[in-house]
Amino acid sequence: AQKDESPKEPKKEDAPGDAKTVEVSWRSTQVRESPKTGNVIARLSKGAKVTVLEQKDGWYRVEFGDPKQKGWVFREAIGQ
Repeated sequence: AQKDESPKEPKKEDAPGDAKTVEVSWRSTQVRESPKTGNVIARLSKGAKVTVLEQKDGWYRVEFGDPKQKGWVFREAIGQ
């Protein structure tokens, strides 16, 4: 008997149209212009809703606020 070993599709972390809304899980987190060392452009409190746009090196690019802003947050801050 043959085993079904068909290759699995690689998971796409930032597929277009696949954005999801999540909440900040830390008490407070910084939003940066770029991952790790970018300038802090905002702070978000626990429960704030953000839309994940893409992922890079353990950081997520998110859209948040009104008017909409974009920046990077550490993945653990949004429970990812």
